[in-house]
Amino acid sequence: MLAKLRKGVAPFGLVFGLGLLFALITRLGVVGLDAAGAFSYNYRAATAPYISTGSTLDQLCMALSGGTLIGFMTACGIALSLAVATVLVFAHVYPWKSGRCVAPMALVWGAACALVSFVCVGIVITGLFSGVQLHQISSKGGSGTGAILPLLFLCVATLIAAACCGLSSSLRDGEAGWVRRVLVAFVGCGLVLGVCTAGSFAAINSSPVSLPVAVGWLAGSLVANVGVMALFACRK
Repeated sequence: MLAKLRKGVAPFGLVFGLGLLFALITRLGVVGLDAAGAFSYNYRAATAPYISTGSTLDQLCMALSGGTLIGFMTACGIALSLAVATVLVFAHVYPWKSGRCVAPMALVWGAACALVSFVCVGIVITGLFSGVQLHQISSKGGSGTGAILPLLFLCVATLIAAACCGLSSSLRDGEAGWVRRVLVAFVGCGLVLGVCTAGSFAAINSSPVSLPVAVGWLAGSLVANVGVMALFACRK
């Protein structure tokens, strides 16, 4: 297991290092633009960003100005790029072989990618809000945040791991028909995981947020991700 993981240290280290570097460059860009007066703020967004009612997304949007919106989009772009790069690198480092299960490696690197992505998003986003806003954002979720955030992390990690296993298994070292296998695998499983993603987002974005419903959707998504991963990881 350790020998197999060591194969991925250098390529995944490069990917994650570049992601962190881009996040830091973005943060420095945010600081520079702010100092130059390129960001615009309004009193409501800088001091009291949340309305008392409405969905989570509606309330979050009250805190956004043009600069923070661009920052959010950049942070999400970095996270998405890390996820895609992790899947592609995994299929190269751990090509499919009959009888070999790649699930453990996929889980490790999927979790590492999720962790680095969360860190990158945090690096960028924490530079976009005032102290008042950060306090309100961190305190808004209450006790429910302690249950939702770990589940959200596990869902992201297992989703990336499932995609890693799916691509590696479908490519099969370049055997004939790999294009069809990749398309069938990702269209079929993408439909299932898309439903889980939409349901989880709707539950978290509801007003008010029902903790049992949100946790239920996230837990169901986690089970679906693990099921898809198991389907591909040990394929003969």
